[in-house]
Amino acid sequence: MNLLKDLLGKQVIAMVSGVLQPLEGSLIDFGPDVVIINNGVKYLYIPAAHIRFLMHNTEAVFEPDDIPQSLPSSHETTISLRPLLENSKGIFTEIYITGVHVLHGYIQNILDDYILFYSPVFDTVLVHMKHLKYLIPYPLEVVPYSLEKDKLLTHISAVSTEPNFIQQLEKMEGNFIAMDMVNDPQKVGLLKKVQAPMFELVAPNGESIFALIDHIQTVNYPRK
Repeated sequence: MNLLKDLLGKQVIAMVSGVLQPLEGSLIDFGPDVVIINNGVKYLYIPAAHIRFLMHNTEAVFEPDDIPQSLPSSHETTISLRPLLENSKGIFTEIYITGVHVLHGYIQNILDDYILFYSPVFDTVLVHMKHLKYLIPYPLEVVPYSLEKDKLLTHISAVSTEPNFIQQLEKMEGNFIAMDMVNDPQKVGLLKKVQAPMFELVAPNGESIFALIDHIQTVNYPRK
């Protein structure tokens, strides 16, 4: 990743897998598994694993002289994705998964390979970390949908979690789930059985669907 040091502070273009449009902005910092870009308004924290390529934007109108940090410092000399995620807890955050799937809300917990995320719209959502394309932490004073933060946070319920995504899915066997935030009969139903690397979902018509766990992007956590 040290190859990027000559681009620090310069305008860049990043093509990210699963993101329809290129991401443009000033390269603020980078680490072994994350790149930070500021587009003039927001900070984008991009997992390096999803960056197809990054290049100097020679057609950019300006190169900003100074852009302040967005998240509290982790006090580490080398930045990495997990500490940045930890620092974003309690901050209104936008998470981009793929295509048009965007979540707005708060990171509740960060497990081995998934994020427990609270959305005022979708409630509690499990985000499979390998599908996280980028996240945008908002300024501390920003509260989603112009709600009062104290009232909003009262709706966040404590959720018992397992260390990794597969174990969490196993715990959810016998529950109705909705995957990937889409109204697709092949992604909504009863989670009957989880046996890595696959799972069995019973669709509304009673048919069993078998698929790979790796392809699951998000799961809406069932309310009891």
